[in-house]
Amino acid sequence: MQDKQPTTYISNPFRVVFKGFENLFKYNQNLSIILLIYTLVLSSGSYFDANLDSSVLNNNSSQTVIVLIIVLSLIFLLVILPIFMFLLFMFNGITAYTIVKTNDQQTGSFKEAWKITLSKFWTIVATDAIIFLKIFGGLLLFIVPGVRAMLRYSIVHIFIYDKNVKASEAVEMSKELTKGHLMEILGMSFASGIIPIVGGLMGIGGQAIIYKQLSELKASGSPKPPMHWLNYLAFIVIGIILFIVLLIILIIGGLALSNR
Repeated sequence: MQDKQPTTYISNPFRVVFKGFENLFKYNQNLSIILLIYTLVLSSGSYFDANLDSSVLNNNSSQTVIVLIIVLSLIFLLVILPIFMFLLFMFNGITAYTIVKTNDQQTGSFKEAWKITLSKFWTIVATDAIIFLKIFGGLLLFIVPGVRAMLRYSIVHIFIYDKNVKASEAVEMSKELTKGHLMEILGMSFASGIIPIVGGLMGIGGQAIIYKQLSELKASGSPKPPMHWLNYLAFIVIGIILFIVLLIILIIGGLALSNR
């Protein structure tokens, strides 16, 4: 194993995702391409499902269509959904494997990633089940706790591979490591989310950078570095959108009153 190089702390979310993207292709190009293809297929599949649902709903007056919906629903529940969930768990594991290999400046292989992920499959399932309950519970109470849980456990799978721990331990480690850094994780997620096509892969690279530098920051005991203002970009964009919507409502309301 090569010696890990010290990490210069990066707070700018766009620098984080671009640096992470660069590292992925530098050390694990083949795995990065596989992960990129998966994210693209997943996004296109969601688009197809939305169009299919719309088409079916527009023709639901026929008895034949109703029967077809029932049959397709059964096929989805019994065949497609289990396959999708299996591939999702495998994707989470292979992603974490790629991140650990990249942070170690090593090149992994898909064969090894698949084999190791199969050996950790039920740990990943248990981890995702715990996270789902925490996020779902947070969303039921208020939206904010649910969002915080999403950010807090966004890097949880990495611990399973890097520290070789069980599900409950990985969840606790993720909570501890991300404490006080949720805004930076949000900034990174938003930065990668607004980048077309390769945004999903950039988000994976961003997770690799954040995991490594937070781990080194915690190990060194150094104080938290200043946070870059671009980590607040999501709130800035939301504020601008709300302002524009409010302005449009006021203009329309003013025009309606003036025409009376």
